[in-house]
Amino acid sequence: MFNTRPPLPQPQYLPIKNSEAKKLWNKNPDIILVSADAYVDHPSFAAALLGRTLIEAGYSVAVISQPDWKDRSGKSFTEFGKPNLFFAIVPGAVDPMINAYTPALRKRRDDAYSPGGKPTRPDRVSIVYTNMLHRLYPDVPIVLGGVEASLRRFAHYDYWSESLKRSILLDSQADLLMYGMGEKSIVELADALNAGMEAKDITCEVEAKEKKLGEAPGEVIAAISMAMHEMQNDVHDVEDTVLTITRVKRTYSPWSSKIYTLRELPKK
Repeated sequence: MFNTRPPLPQPQYLPIKNSEAKKLWNKNPDIILVSADAYVDHPSFAAALLGRTLIEAGYSVAVISQPDWKDRSGKSFTEFGKPNLFFAIVPGAVDPMINAYTPALRKRRDDAYSPGGKPTRPDRVSIVYTNMLHRLYPDVPIVLGGVEASLRRFAHYDYWSESLKRSILLDSQADLLMYGMGEKSIVELADALNAGMEAKDITCEVEAKEKKLGEAPGEVIAAISMAMHEMQNDVHDVEDTVLTITRVKRTYSPWSSKIYTLRELPKK
C-alpha cells in the first residue's frame, strides 16, 4: 500500500544507549521500542525480533530496556529523545501480572527476565509506560502490543482486582493496539506513518461512522465479547427443546401461613 524503504544493514546488537544509536544511525531513531524485559538479542524476545524486522524494512530502531518508571523525571525514557515515527510498548515475554504475582496473589520475589532476577517492572506495564511517555512526548504516537495488550484488547475480567475492566487501549490512552504476532502489522504501521498518515486515521473514519463503532457502552461490548467467545469455543450445550418459565403469583392467606403454627403455643 505504501512505498517501503530499502533495508538497512543489520547491526550486531540493537542500540540501547544514545551513543550507540548516534554512531549507528546518525539521527534520532524512527521507532523506539520500550521493553519491560532485559534486552536479549534472541528471536524469543519481541524487542529483538521486531527491532530487526523493522531494520530489514528500512527503519532505524532503538530499545529502551526496563526504564526506571519510579523516577518522575522520566530520564531513562528520554535516552534517545523523540522518535521520528512512534513509540512501541513491549510488555515482555510473559504477562507482567503473571510475572509479578503467584496464583495465590502473592508478590514474587524474583523476575526471570531481569538482570540478577531483581524485579524492576511495574504492575500493568503498558499503562504505566504509556502514561510516562504521554507526559514526556504528548505529540508522539504510542502503540501497544504483546501478550498484555492482546489479552486485554476487549472488556475483560481482571483476576487480580476481581473486577470487570474495559479495554487496555482506553485505560492507557495509547493511540493504537496491535494484537497477536506483530512482525507484519508493525511494518505496515511504520509504512503508513512514514507516508504521512496520522495515527488517528489508521482506522477509516467513514467506515467507523457507518458501522457506528465506539458508540456502544462498555457493558454492551463486554456482553458481545463474551457471547462471541462462548459461540466460537462451543461453551453451551445444544438444546433441542425450549423451556418457558412462568412466575406464579401466590396469594397470602392466614390459613396457609406457617407463622401461627410454628411460633404460637397451643391455647388451652
